[in-house]
Amino acid sequence: MARILLIDDDELGAKTTARVLEQYGQHQVIIASDGPTGLVTASKENPDLILLDILMPGMDGYAVLEELKSNEASLNIPVIIISAVTDEESIKEATFKYDTLYMTKPIEPEPLMKTIDHALSTRE
Repeated sequence: MARILLIDDDELGAKTTARVLEQYGQHQVIIASDGPTGLVTASKENPDLILLDILMPGMDGYAVLEELKSNEASLNIPVIIISAVTDEESIKEATFKYDTLYMTKPIEPEPLMKTIDHALSTRE
């Protein structure tokens, strides 16, 4: 069982994803509804994995990633981006520049669980 921080401003989508993670993966899920709250929560909770949306008001997912990757405490926490952004350039930027995995919405439970298992297995 892993502790997963889900940072997403879509309340319904976040709750649905959390239910899937709790049911299928027996994971503990902590939800943060925006970037700043997510950063504070990541610092306090030290999650095993972060699921991150890109399109959020105020502080977007890229800004959150910059902060996470520049902080020694969160540098090695695996991040999976779950976003409605599907253009190839955004996906390349996220995966190569920030060393993340990327999934596009809508998310199906089985591929999500496989991606989470992969990310957790590679945590330093």
